[in-house]
Amino acid sequence: MSDYLIAPSILAANFARLGEEVDAVLAAGADMVHFDVMDNHYVPNLTVGPMVCQALRDHGVTAPIDVHLMVQPVDALIEMFAKAGATYITFHPDASHHVDRSIQLIRDLGCKPGLVFNPAESLGAPDYTIQNIDMVLLMSVNPGFGGQAFIPSTLDKLKAARDTDRCLGRDIRLEVDGGVGPDNIADVALQARIPLSRALRFSRRRITKPWSIKCALIWRPSPRRGHYRHSSRFSARQTEGFNRIPVSRTVLADAETPLSAYAKWLRPAILSLRICRGR
Repeated sequence: MSDYLIAPSILAANFARLGEEVDAVLAAGADMVHFDVMDNHYVPNLTVGPMVCQALRDHGVTAPIDVHLMVQPVDALIEMFAKAGATYITFHPDASHHVDRSIQLIRDLGCKPGLVFNPAESLGAPDYTIQNIDMVLLMSVNPGFGGQAFIPSTLDKLKAARDTDRCLGRDIRLEVDGGVGPDNIADVALQARIPLSRALRFSRRRITKPWSIKCALIWRPSPRRGHYRHSSRFSARQTEGFNRIPVSRTVLADAETPLSAYAKWLRPAILSLRICRGR
């Protein structure tokens, strides 16, 4: 598993130029393409369907496609997105009448299954269910709308998910979705402990310079002077660990920043991460 993956959401794209903009971010260094699929039933908004996924495949996109289903029911769309070329398919357990059957359906169709947990939900899936998935997505905001503040209790849930992953001996990707930026990315990284494969989703609109991705792991914004200061929460040994970034993770883009703007800073951001990891 690679050290990190970057998967911008197509909701940030100009849909009149979707193929062109997806090509641009992939050329800039993105690893995956993320779909936020909303049905105006499970969540209030209405977004995209499998035809868009198929259109990108027909356009020539070969990168993995990560589909987050915020729909109810899920099985019909699972099959349609799998046939349209999805790689990862994640869904909310309460949106399926038979969670294990939905997981097996995803795997039988050749995709990698995952479960999504809303902020008010506990990690209630039994171990034998977790053993059958490849990704756990933890919502750190309520699904359906962007621009929300990070819900701090997600950190406790992240720790619980990490401990479950460790006990089961799995290498499950852990996603934290919503409200994660330079001011709290260090807390998320510390809680993750950085020994396992995990995914991190953060809001790019709050990152003004490429190197702030790296700095945010070690430094905190100073409210008085408007610059980064060293976080006393972390020891020298811990910050050295952050510097190296040995963790597998997925960095997923926020859906509010245009993909065209994303492509302009993505390449130096990746370079910054690689330099940081190589120290």
